[in-house]
Amino acid sequence: MRGYNEMHEIGPIFEMRKEEVAMEPARIKEISEKDIPIIGTYCTFTPWGLINAAGGVPVSLCSTSEKPIGAAEKHLLFIKISAIHFNFKN
Repeated sequence: MRGYNEMHEIGPIFEMRKEEVAMEPARIKEISEKDIPIIGTYCTFTPWGLINAAGGVPVSLCSTSEKPIGAAEKHLLFIKISAIHFNFKN
């Protein structure tokens, strides 16, 4: 039963992804220093392939944790934060 075994092996994938997420700021800084366009996306339907084909690097603006929300609330309009809270928690 292939699907059953794969579900038990997902833990290492989550660990690997956590490590990748932790390295993202350094990766974005390196890309920025090479003058490669960085395109922030919010919607999961954004055509990342099109951004790549145009020579850019797509970066999701969705957070992987709630940690940065407090700092963002100091700088963004309330209505934008409401939309982010709604999408993050739903």
